[in-house]
Amino acid sequence: MEAWNLWGCFLLVGIAFGTDIRSMRIPNWLPLTFAPAGFLLHALDSGMEGLLHAAVGMAAGFLPLLALYACGGIGAGDVKLFGAAGAWLGWLAVTELMLYSFLYGGLGGAAFLIARRISRIRKAAAGTQALSGEAAVLAWTAGQSPHSRSSQTPEDNNGKDGLPSPVLAAAEPADGGEATSPVRFPFMLAVLPGLMTLWLS
Repeated sequence: MEAWNLWGCFLLVGIAFGTDIRSMRIPNWLPLTFAPAGFLLHALDSGMEGLLHAAVGMAAGFLPLLALYACGGIGAGDVKLFGAAGAWLGWLAVTELMLYSFLYGGLGGAAFLIARRISRIRKAAAGTQALSGEAAVLAWTAGQSPHSRSSQTPEDNNGKDGLPSPVLAAAEPADGGEATSPVRFPFMLAVLPGLMTLWLS
C-alpha cells in the first residue's frame, strides 16, 4: 500500500471524526468527494488495474457495513465512509481497518457499560443511606405523642401510599428507565484508533 493511500484516508477519517463528535453525523459530501478522488488517483497510478483495485476496495468497505446498517447496528454515514475508505485503501487494508474498528468499538462499549454499572451501584448505595436516615426519622417520630402522630398527613412523608420518598426513589428509577435505553456513541471514536493501528502494523 502506497503512502498517499493511507494519508488520504487519514484526511477522510479525520474530517469525519470532527463532524461525528460534534453532531453524530457524517455529511454526504465527504464520502462523495473522497470516493471519486480515490478512483482518480488509482487510475493515474495504475490505469485500469488501479480502477479495479479501487472498485473492489469500495465494495469491501461498503457491503459488509451495509448489512450491519440494515440490522440497525450503525449509521448510514459510517457505511458510505467505509466505502470511500475502501476506494483509497483497497480491499485488504479496508478489511483490516474494519476489524480494528470493531475491536476498539467493542472495548469502548464494554468500558462504558462497566462505568455506567459502577455509577448505578454508587447511586444505589446513596439511596440506601438516605433510606437509613428516613428510618431514623420515623423511629424518632414513633416516640412522639399520639396526637402529634395523628396530625401528620401522608404528604408529610413526601411519598405516595404512605411510603417514604427514599423507598419510592429506589423502586422508581429517576432516569425513567435508563437500563433499557439504547446506548450510542460516535463510531469514529473507534475508527480513528483503528486507522492508526493499521498505519503502525
